[in-house]
Amino acid sequence: MRRLEELARGRGHSTLDLDVRSDRLPAIRLFESHGFIRWGVKARYARMNGRYMSGFFYSKNLDQNGV
Repeated sequence: MRRLEELARGRGHSTLDLDVRSDRLPAIRLFESHGFIRWGVKARYARMNGRYMSGFFYSKNLDQNGV
């Protein structure tokens, strides 16, 4: 994850955004442990086996000073 952040900074990006299905708990723990902030939820994010699953949206500021 840190390497991805370094690559993004090197290409001039200041933010990383991602989204994940709500049942992907290992991925959610990984993202949150690396400082991604959940900013949104979509109730009908994906359809699995005939039912809708919610999803979460995350963002991380890559600015060195945290602004």
